[in-house]
Amino acid sequence: MKFNKIYLAVGLLSSVLLSGCATDVKDCDPNSGDVSIVTKFNCQYSGTYQKRIDDKKIILENETALNAEFKATMAELEKEIAAQRADLNQANSTNSALKAKLNQLLATLKAKTTDNAQIQASINAIQDEIENANPNASVIEKQIKLEELRSKLSSLEADLGLAS
Repeated sequence: MKFNKIYLAVGLLSSVLLSGCATDVKDCDPNSGDVSIVTKFNCQYSGTYQKRIDDKKIILENETALNAEFKATMAELEKEIAAQRADLNQANSTNSALKAKLNQLLATLKAKTTDNAQIQASINAIQDEIENANPNASVIEKQIKLEELRSKLSSLEADLGLAS
């Protein structure tokens, strides 16, 4: 009888151990729920837990490298945006200065030509163009328009013999 019990215990133990050898990677997921002690032992013994840890480390390293690339790209984009803003601010200040000079020139021409109605009409037309300029136009369009108006004023000034 003792002999049968030993065979029974050995058979039972071997079946438990052999059933544990048939563990799947999904069975070794610690998040999968209640896992038996035999399955945990087999996962540890077969190296499945360590392989899972190594795989997660590789994924983490790849994601970290990708994140660093994204941060570097973002920094470059922010530098580019800052440079473009500086260029835009410079162009806006140049356009504002040009517009101020045009208005000053218009005022001077108006003061010097108060007796000539045709010149006054031309000056008023140019002044209307300045005031009615499209505020939503691009900086380059504004600059081109202001340069055209400046050219008109300069030619008007030259026609009057007022050019300095």
